Amino acid sequence: MKLSLQDGWTFLYHYGIVLSGAYVVWFYGIEDRTRILWITLVLAIVWSVYFRFRMAPRFAETDDSNGGGL
Repeated sequence: MKLSLQDGWTFLYHYGIVLSGAYVVWFYGIEDRTRILWITLVLAIVWSVYFRFRMAPRFAETDDSNGGGL
């Protein structure tokens, strides 16, 4: 399987998500699983909205200039 540059960026993006969640739990010293689930749910929503409206259009512009689509 040949890895592309997009695979590398996708990995880096997902690594950032996991690292962000771990940092929040560590920073606040949260031990309650319910609280962890709620906080990570809120962060996932915020991150998804950010990705949808800030990052996805940039990928679409790049793909359009190369003749491809999202």
